[in-house]
Amino acid sequence: MVELATSTPTTTATTLVPPTTVVEARVGFGPGDPLPVEHCEAVERPTTNVAGVLPDNGNIDPLVMGVVLTYEAQHQDTFAGRWIDREAGGVLVIAFTDAPGPHRTALLARGPRPDDEPAVQPRPPIDDPRVLGVRDDVVIDVVQVRYSAAELNAFQEALRPLRHGSGQAQDRNRVSLFLIDPTPADFDAILALVPGDAVCAEPQFSPPRPPEPLQVLDTDGTALLLTCGGPTVIPPADWESPPPLANSDHPAAEAFRAQLDQADESFLGDPSGEWSVFIRPDGEFVVFLQRSDDQDHWHPYRATGEQWELFGGAYSTPPCEPETALPFGVQVMEVGFDPSAGEPNPDSTTIDLLVKESGCASGQPPGERLLEPQILETDEAVFVVFGLMPLLGGANCPSNPSTPVTIELERPLGDRPILDGTKTPPVPLTVAAGDGFIDE
Repeated sequence: MVELATSTPTTTATTLVPPTTVVEARVGFGPGDPLPVEHCEAVERPTTNVAGVLPDNGNIDPLVMGVVLTYEAQHQDTFAGRWIDREAGGVLVIAFTDAPGPHRTALLARGPRPDDEPAVQPRPPIDDPRVLGVRDDVVIDVVQVRYSAAELNAFQEALRPLRHGSGQAQDRNRVSLFLIDPTPADFDAILALVPGDAVCAEPQFSPPRPPEPLQVLDTDGTALLLTCGGPTVIPPADWESPPPLANSDHPAAEAFRAQLDQADESFLGDPSGEWSVFIRPDGEFVVFLQRSDDQDHWHPYRATGEQWELFGGAYSTPPCEPETALPFGVQVMEVGFDPSAGEPNPDSTTIDLLVKESGCASGQPPGERLLEPQILETDEAVFVVFGLMPLLGGANCPSNPSTPVTIELERPLGDRPILDGTKTPPVPLTVAAGDGFIDE
C-alpha cells in the first residue's frame, strides 16, 4: 500500500488512486499523424545556387551587417528575414517579397558608411570601404518569399491570445508554433486567425501514461531493461553481449550503414570500426553504439513514415554505466527517508519517504503526474522505484518541492535494506536533506 500527502510532510496522508493497467487513449493528434499545417522541419527553405566562404560557425563582419541592416530598414515593406545557410557554405541569404534581382544588385553595390545601422556597439572603424560585391569574406544571395517580416510579426501577434508558444522560422517564411498535445480545435482556432501557409507546427506530444504500478524490476530486484539515457533501452543480456551491426538486417541498420559510407570528419565515432545495435523492445528506436575506453558514441534512429532516420542527433558520452530503464517518457525521481521520521527500525511496517522531481518543473509539485511506484519485497531487501510523467512545455528550474509518501510493507522490515531500484545495482536509501534534496 502507498499513501501520498499532497503538500507538506505534516499534511495528513491520502491514499493514491488505485492502480490501473489501462493506458488512456490520446485525445487529438499523436506523433506521426498528419497535421492541418506543415511540420516546420518539412517546410522547404528557399534554396541558394551560390557557395559561401564563411568558416563553420563563423559570423558576418559587423561592417557588412551594418550595410545589410541599413538596407533592410529602408525596405521594411518587403523585407522578409535573413539567415546564414550553413549547408551552402555560409551564404548570407536575405529574403524579400518582391523581385530579388534589384535588391541583390543594390546590396552588392553598397559599401560600409559611417551612418549605417550599427550591428555591434561600439561601431568599429571602417577599415574596408569596398562594396559588398567585391569583398572576399562574404557571399550574399537574395530570395523571394510570400510574407514580409512585418506580416509575420502581425500573424504572431494575432495568435498571442491563443497562448501557444511561437517564434519565427524566417528561413521557412513561417511563424513556428510550439504546440503541446495539439487537437483539431487548436488548429481550427489558429487557422481562423492566420493563413495556413503562414504557420508551421513544432508539436510536442505527451508520452502515454504507462500501466500502474510501475513494473521495471524482476522478482529478484534486477532490472528488466537497462538504459544509458536518451532513447537507449537495452535488455541486460544484450548489454553483456552486444549484438553486432554486421549481423543486423533491420531497416534502420541499412540506413545507418548508408550514413557510415558518407561519413566525414564531423561524424561521431570511427565509421570503419565495430558497432553494436540495440533495438528497443517496443520497436520505437534503434540505437547504434561504438564503445571505447574514454567515450561512447550513440546514433539513435527512429522511423519517419517508412524511412528510418537519425533522431535528435548523434552524441557522445563517457563510458556508460547503465541504470534501470523506466517506461518511455517516464522520469526518475529522487527518493530518501523523510527526515521528520528518520530511518525505519526492524519492527517498521510503514516507511515514510520523500520524493522529489529532478527535472525543471517551475517549482510545482508533481500531483497527478506521480505514478504508482513499484514496491518489491524479497527475503533479502525491499526495492522501491518511483517515476513521474514529465511536465511538457517551457519550465524554469527553481528547487522543486518534495512530496511525502508512505509505503506499507507486507511484513515487518527486519534487517532488510530499502533500496532504490532505479540504480544498477540498487543502492540503499538515505535520509533526505532538510530542503528535500537527497544527501549524496
